[in-house]
Amino acid sequence: MLMRGRFILMSGILGAGAMLACIAPKPMDSNPWAFAAVDDVPAAESPVVEIAICLDTSGSMDGLINAARQKLWSIVNDLALADPTPKLRVALLTYGNDGQNPENGWVQVFTPFTEDLDKVSEMLFALTTNGGTELVARVIQTSIEELEWTDSADALKLIIVAGNESADQDTEVAFREACKAAISRGVMVNPIYCRYQGDGAEIEQGWREIARLADGQYASIDQNNTAVVIATPYDDTLINLSTRLNETYIPFGEGGALGWQNQQAQDGNALSLNKAAAAARAQTKGGELYACSWDLVDACRLEQVELVDVKEEDLPEHMKAMTVEQRQQYVADMQAKREAIQKEIEAVNAARQRIAVAEQTRQAQRGLDQFDLIIRDAVREQARGKGFEFEAIDIENVAAAGELPYFVQWNDLWVASDLIGEYEDARSHHRTILPIARITEGDENYEAFASQLDAERRSALESIDGGLALVQVGDEIYEVQTLAPAPPAEGDQVNAQQIAGQLRQIAAPMQQQVGQTLIVNSGQQQAAQTMQIAQQEDVLYLSMTIDDPGILAAIEAHFVAIDGVWVDKRHEDDFRAAGHDTMDAANLALGYPVAGTFGLGEDDKILEGLEADYADAVRKAFGPGCMGVRVIIMVEDQPQIMLDGRC
Repeated sequence: MLMRGRFILMSGILGAGAMLACIAPKPMDSNPWAFAAVDDVPAAESPVVEIAICLDTSGSMDGLINAARQKLWSIVNDLALADPTPKLRVALLTYGNDGQNPENGWVQVFTPFTEDLDKVSEMLFALTTNGGTELVARVIQTSIEELEWTDSADALKLIIVAGNESADQDTEVAFREACKAAISRGVMVNPIYCRYQGDGAEIEQGWREIARLADGQYASIDQNNTAVVIATPYDDTLINLSTRLNETYIPFGEGGALGWQNQQAQDGNALSLNKAAAAARAQTKGGELYACSWDLVDACRLEQVELVDVKEEDLPEHMKAMTVEQRQQYVADMQAKREAIQKEIEAVNAARQRIAVAEQTRQAQRGLDQFDLIIRDAVREQARGKGFEFEAIDIENVAAAGELPYFVQWNDLWVASDLIGEYEDARSHHRTILPIARITEGDENYEAFASQLDAERRSALESIDGGLALVQVGDEIYEVQTLAPAPPAEGDQVNAQQIAGQLRQIAAPMQQQVGQTLIVNSGQQQAAQTMQIAQQEDVLYLSMTIDDPGILAAIEAHFVAIDGVWVDKRHEDDFRAAGHDTMDAANLALGYPVAGTFGLGEDDKILEGLEADYADAVRKAFGPGCMGVRVIIMVEDQPQIMLDGRC
């Protein structure tokens, strides 16, 4: 059942709050990987933490990349616990990929220092591995010379470089000289050696020397040893709260729509790893310092803009017709709604945090090779040297939390908390725990088995989507195959979370996301579903939310949503029978006569001959702004399509 291979899987250090600013993307040049440094260097009086993440992307390091994708939100969450709360800036560099420029030593700066961690996440999910000439010294040198480090001596400045080959392969740049250059700038280097069985001790010595020369913290991790990924009864709640939080954002100005879309894309990317990653991201978004400059609510709250000064053309479509007073009230309502959801996230996350710390403490006491604790302890120790303080762990609280049900992932197997010790002992002695029975969620005998679990343990088990889990009931051990989420039923698309169509002509950064995952919620339960982004002729299809029950009822009186298209109910059967490909961007009209485009002034002429409530439903179906919605209406008993002309 255990899998062998060169990979790392790790999960989040979970904390309350976050320190993150989502900066609206700026236009990019012809190089699709070149990003402008969108943030000014923080003021000297602010406590600053700068971290340059340098990843080996040679052919053997796919596991390291996946680990970094999940680790990103954990680093933010733990640093947010520091007192005073720091201003975090992150840069992402790669090395060891033969697909990069050899003149640079195969080093690539994917993002310079930025506070926009959604952008860092986006780039992490765009990374691929290839070949392998790993020049550790060159990536350290590039970090020092090309990144704009703050000049403040009080700032905590770190390079985290991770790889699995010798640190002394560069024939042009000596790693010892690169380390000396780093520490002369006040930059500490934390090397993470990803060892593999059979690797020589001389390789490890080079990585240790990096830490010694640059005042860093050395860490070594067995590539075959998984770290803590936890499934808890609270994950689904946090994921749903995160999705609800997105509804409170008001994109405005140039790049506003892009920032909002990328926020949702990174929600989906986290969920594509596992629910633990999505839950960690949820707590990041629920923190007090999560601020998005592309969002009108945050921009007003932080006094970055005065609402009365925002130009009408920079406002979303549904706000343009509002009076100043109505706009102010709308922004205030969204802020109040957001704060209420953030309080819910804080409360739920507190319970999840207790479980996470309990498991991390247990593994530390057993002396397990735990990547998460290594990173946390190293960064915390270095932060304390700069005057940051961290609250001590409440041991009694941790002990109590250890009794709560949860699951820990080891490779592809999820192990219930009360079986972890036995499983670890069996694994270390190359023994197998034999389950008494194998059960699949949904089978006829599953309910009889699940009814023996308490509510929290069952919730934790069923939060594992499409996984294999070991569960103990009494003295008996079961191997349970959980089911992956089913796709939403056709009729289930019409509900509180409405998939309403496509967003068109999205700029280059989002075009890099093709094939990644977005969250799409369907139904009153707001179950986390996923949908692949489809791209043809620069059209990306995303989700839209209609959360006003009155508006939804008015639309549903006449229309049904089928694959992102509102279809007159009288034409529903014919539309389904035709099997239209609604994701075909080259055929937006789907072969129907075009009655006209909405939002260009001609819609009144089109709708004036129709019944008033029907015409009103059409207008409501197009939503508040440019969403690329399509509506099939009946004109003299013939179906015609209306397109969104506001995009």
